Amino acid sequence: MPIKPENRKLYPADWKAIRAEVLERAGHKCEKCGAPNHKRYWHPNTDYTVWVVLTIAHLDHNPQNNGHSRRPAEPRRALPEMP
Repeated sequence: MPIKPENRKLYPADWKAIRAEVLERAGHKCEKCGAPNHKRYWHPNTDYTVWVVLTIAHLDHNPQNNGHSRRPAEPRRALPEMP
């Protein structure tokens, strides 16, 4: 999910590098369900195909907390596959 302009000052200057490192650590897959980033994925909990886009979550919702264990890679949302 893009960083809102009014929140950009809360993130470190090297945020893009941090994001890339977290995605690499996660193998470019959701750390909860294993769904691959930027791929269509049949999600067993929903029984339909979704398009997965991963984002880097802050477990405590604090963008200034940049400990790596506090940032899992998770889907920002799952969209139903269009026919």
